[in-house]
Amino acid sequence: MMEDAVAQRIRGDNPVAASKSGRCGKCEPEPKDERVLATPSQVRLIARNGLALYGLNEYALVLTSAYTGLRIGELAAVHRSQLELGDRAWSAAALCPSKPVRRRRVH
Repeated sequence: MMEDAVAQRIRGDNPVAASKSGRCGKCEPEPKDERVLATPSQVRLIARNGLALYGLNEYALVLTSAYTGLRIGELAAVHRSQLELGDRAWSAAALCPSKPVRRRRVH
């Protein structure tokens, strides 16, 4: 729209001219931190610390999130009726209604 105004000489310049990078050029993007993954022994240590500091719920949340990949919001929304317990493995179904239902077996 502003380019049309400049072309028709209604306006002398375009204050919203698009730049090639989409940024003003003054800002540099912050480098992303390298993703650090915990080993199974580190996960157990974090879970034990959570147990000592905050109780059984924290212990269960740490272990479940580490071994299932569920996010904290999904873990907080889990109800017992959504879990299938048996055969020393469990699968979480329909934890997040906005996502397609997938089953994961965790041993």
